[in-house]
Amino acid sequence: MTELREIPGWGVYRAGSDGHIYGHQGTPIRERVNNTGHLTVTLYPSPGVRASAAVHRLIALAFVPNPKGLPVVRHKDDTPSNNVPGNLEWGTLSDNSRDMVERGRHFNASKTHCPQNHPYDEENTLVSTDGFRRCYTCQREQWRASKRRRRAAIMKEVAI
Repeated sequence: MTELREIPGWGVYRAGSDGHIYGHQGTPIRERVNNTGHLTVTLYPSPGVRASAAVHRLIALAFVPNPKGLPVVRHKDDTPSNNVPGNLEWGTLSDNSRDMVERGRHFNASKTHCPQNHPYDEENTLVSTDGFRRCYTCQREQWRASKRRRRAAIMKEVAI
C-alpha cells in the first residue's frame, strides 16, 4: 500500500512512497520527462499560481530527512526516474557532480580528445588533485609559452 505524505509548502499535494505525486483526491498527477531524464509535474500550489517541480525533490521533501539543510536531491542508483524515497538522499552540488563523474555520466567524462584534438590517453593525460583531466601536450605548450614570456620580460628589464 502506498503511503501518502503532505509535501511541505505545496498545499493539497501529497507525495507517495511509490515515487509519484498525488492530488487532493488521491489521484496521481501526470508526470513528464525533462531533458535530463528527471520526472517533473505541474502543480497549482495556490489559486492562479502554476509551478513546475521535480518529482524527486518533492518526494525527498516529504520522506527524506535533511537535518544539515543540504540543497540537492541525489539518486543513489543514478536512475533519474526511480523516485522512491529509499533511492533518494540529500547532498551538495559537488556530491552530485562527483557521482556523475564516477558513473561516467558527466559530459566531460566521455570526451576522448582535448579541444585541440590531442587524445586523452595514458601518455597524454594529466589528472590533477581535484580530479580534472588535462592534456599533457597542451599543458607543456602553456609552460613553454610562460617560460618565453618570463625570459622576454627579463631581457626587456636588462636592456633598460
